[in-house]
Amino acid sequence: MKSYEATILFSPALSQEEITRKLEALVATIQEMGGILEKQMVLGMKRLPLPVKKEKQGQLAVLRFILGEEKAGETALRLKGENSILRFMLMVVRQRKERMTPSFAIKQKPEKQPEEAKAEAESIDKELEEIFKEENESK
Repeated sequence: MKSYEATILFSPALSQEEITRKLEALVATIQEMGGILEKQMVLGMKRLPLPVKKEKQGQLAVLRFILGEEKAGETALRLKGENSILRFMLMVVRQRKERMTPSFAIKQKPEKQPEEAKAEAESIDKELEEIFKEENESK
């Protein structure tokens, strides 16, 4: 079984109650096929960037459900047959894998005491002075 998401654009002429009834019928059909509803959202009236079937607005709804692969085609055919649906998109939702950082990649440096850091800085300064002196003497 795979997780699917159906984004459905309904005609703007439909009321909120009619959209709810149509979604309930679609959910009932999915459940009859052995599917499980994960999420249902009605996003309301949306202005479309381009006309769809001569409509400039549409009621947008999203269904997320789990269904067998062989039954997904039947769901798409059911959506195609609805006259009140301007357009729909049915897609497989891939599960995101968490990226784990291997424990060997995480290196924690031991904290240096301020005195040790100061002493180390002084020794580095002395070494640099000696190197510069040697270079100047060789010239």
